[in-house]
Amino acid sequence: MIIIACALGMLIPGIALILLLRMFYVTRQSRAELHEPARLTWRDYRPLHRLLDPADFEFLRRRGIPEPRIQKLRAERRRIYRLCLRSLAQDFNQVQRTLNLILIHSDEDRPDLAAELNRQRVTFYRNLMAAEFRLFLHRCGLEEMPAIDLLKPLEVLQAQLQTFAPAGAAA
Repeated sequence: MIIIACALGMLIPGIALILLLRMFYVTRQSRAELHEPARLTWRDYRPLHRLLDPADFEFLRRRGIPEPRIQKLRAERRRIYRLCLRSLAQDFNQVQRTLNLILIHSDEDRPDLAAELNRQRVTFYRNLMAAEFRLFLHRCGLEEMPAIDLLKPLEVLQAQLQTFAPAGAAA
């Protein structure tokens, strides 16, 4: 009985991790979206960290807003945060695929770029997992948490993609 409990204790987090990574890594896009130029600005995601800012909720508490309404707002903001994470993952995957295609069809071999792409993918998905864990802690009531830089890997990929852009093209 103890062995079964230990096996389940190790199996369940592994399955949850695989499902979570699948949710972010496998994005559904139409054929038309695959041929659109990549959007190379992520300013839309800059206010993302503000969604879970405890100062906003504390302000509402000081104003006398009932706790059930604040909890509803917290849940709604977590939902929006997750939607932003999913959109961010789609953008990351699109840029990653574009760079992989460029590497495949390039005349010169770039093992340094391939290694950098893998490093940024690991960094990005590690940050996504940390963001999901942060959302879990937020749901449990923990509000003060460090910020996670989800945009850094995208900015690195953007810089790599711009090295392949023609001299006259503006990204």
